[in-house]
Amino acid sequence: MKEVRVASFRDLMAGYDYAEIVCRYKKTVVRKLTVNGDMVNMDAITEAVEVPLDTPVEYEPWFMDRGSMLFRAEGHDVPLKLCTEADEVRYPDGSEGWVNPASALTAAEYAAM
Repeated sequence: MKEVRVASFRDLMAGYDYAEIVCRYKKTVVRKLTVNGDMVNMDAITEAVEVPLDTPVEYEPWFMDRGSMLFRAEGHDVPLKLCTEADEVRYPDGSEGWVNPASALTAAEYAAM
């Protein structure tokens, strides 16, 4: 499994038209993302949201826990949660990865400090 460093939805989609975010612990699909032109449709199981492909994804670190990957969408006053740091992403060709913020250190980088 590869690391997918995310600063925007474009990074997350990695050239694919479809992706699923899977909860790392429960192994259940929590988000289904489909690219439609320059937009991403996200089915968050309880609600659907559409955002531009270049929408920034922000990292909210948590003390002693995995952080949150957040984004802003038109019509919402608060940030929305894409997933939790290190949740899994699955693509239609069978490749998988784990989602990490583009700004965070990898384990190897941290170890080298």
